[in-house]
Amino acid sequence: MGYVVKEANIQKDKEILLNLLTANRTRKDFPYEKRHQWLYFDNPYGPATAWIIWDDKNAYPAGFTAVYPRKMLVKGCEYTCWNCGDFSIEKKYRTLGVAVQLRKEAKRHVDQGEIPFLYAHPNNQMVHIHLKVQHQEIGHMKRFVLPIRVSHYLKNNGLAKMAGLMVDPLIAGMVKFKFRKTGEYENLAGENMQFNPQYRELCQEINAVRPVMGLREDTYLDWKFRHHPVHPFKLFNYCETGKLAGYIFYYEARDTIYLTEFVCQPERQVEQRLLSTFINFCIHHTPHICSISTVTHEYNPALPVLKANGFKFRDDATSSVIAYSAHPELKAVVEDGNKWFMNVGDRDG
Repeated sequence: MGYVVKEANIQKDKEILLNLLTANRTRKDFPYEKRHQWLYFDNPYGPATAWIIWDDKNAYPAGFTAVYPRKMLVKGCEYTCWNCGDFSIEKKYRTLGVAVQLRKEAKRHVDQGEIPFLYAHPNNQMVHIHLKVQHQEIGHMKRFVLPIRVSHYLKNNGLAKMAGLMVDPLIAGMVKFKFRKTGEYENLAGENMQFNPQYRELCQEINAVRPVMGLREDTYLDWKFRHHPVHPFKLFNYCETGKLAGYIFYYEARDTIYLTEFVCQPERQVEQRLLSTFINFCIHHTPHICSISTVTHEYNPALPVLKANGFKFRDDATSSVIAYSAHPELKAVVEDGNKWFMNVGDRDG
């Protein structure tokens, strides 16, 4: 039995890619087809590249993987790298070395100098495949949660639930007292989101401290958040002295706010003021919300501020982050997790 890796035609092979993806993911209700155009074609930095590995004997697609172009800043210089995703292997082929053979395809382009580096957020099943082909683990993504109303956590107990509803206003009052509005803000959704050069300037300011980060400028932010096909993102801009000091992208699902991007001037006090103002906003304007949840890189510079303000680690969403470069001037910095600025928003899927 032989296997051959071929580059996919992302338009003509769409059904093959979607079938492999949906058949081998646990989130059966996720609208993969809806996001296909957005993720594979609409990316402002170019279309995705995908490879299918075929069972040559049976002319059967055993799996595929894809990469999405992403503009990155490394010490102030722009590079177009690859953000890896959608790695899917049919179950009956998972012990035959198929995944390793497929994973090597993206690495080959990096080794040949066509792409300066790649990064990925593999699940627990696929991380060892990355390590086997000498990609480097640069840390973990971890979830942290701030409860702001307790009744949510007591919903399975009638009496406790009633007590929680009585306590909620008291807790909300305490949270309001702790988290004050410290600067000017605006909360925007949908077509009201507008992006100006200040977003790029803020990104460059952070990059002066954190040498590796995704470029956050108007075209990327517009594509990633204003036009996201699944999550209805909202933008919370925070300003001091009339200038953008930081921003948060988030979306609401049931009784939880999912904080996806926390981007701020690289000063601990400014990070604190942005977070305080945002939580104050949530308490005043989202009475149905019981908690704020975020998944972030363990080396994210804002993480100490989140922890200091009551965000607690939840061991239910931890996953690895992988990076790889063969570029002699980039390898050391790109493969060092302490050098990265990364939010869960850096996953493009």
